[in-house]
Amino acid sequence: MASLAEQQLADDGIPSDALRFVLIGDTASAEGGFLSTFIGSLPTEDQSGAIEIADVLGFGNLLGATTPDNLYPTDVYTITNDGWADWPSNIDTSLTADYLAYNGMSLEHLEYLGLTPEMISSASQAVEGLTTYFTIADPGLEAVLTTVSNLFS
Repeated sequence: MASLAEQQLADDGIPSDALRFVLIGDTASAEGGFLSTFIGSLPTEDQSGAIEIADVLGFGNLLGATTPDNLYPTDVYTITNDGWADWPSNIDTSLTADYLAYNGMSLEHLEYLGLTPEMISSASQAVEGLTTYFTIADPGLEAVLTTVSNLFS
């Protein structure tokens, strides 16, 4: 939604220095977000069928959405193998990559809740236009469960 909001705010004349976006687990990330990457990761003959299914399910209009890198300063934080924010491209069509992505949709995507400042500060960075992408190594479920359990003890 934030990716779509950026375009609307720009259309409404909000200057780029008036806002800064921080996105966590961005499904529309140009660096592998599910919405921007999934259709292109499929074999060409399967793409139209997948789009039709998405249309029936009511989210076809979101497929292909990509967070703009030229409208507002944006920081995007992604954990490696989070299937929603780090979907494998069509370059990596291995079963291992697919397994990690599907698994990551339910596990790694929840790990953002338990990240420590040290984990976040160790992220690698890439800059595209006004967007800085921070990639955080998968901390592993055990480390996150320990951190989250400490929050509630």
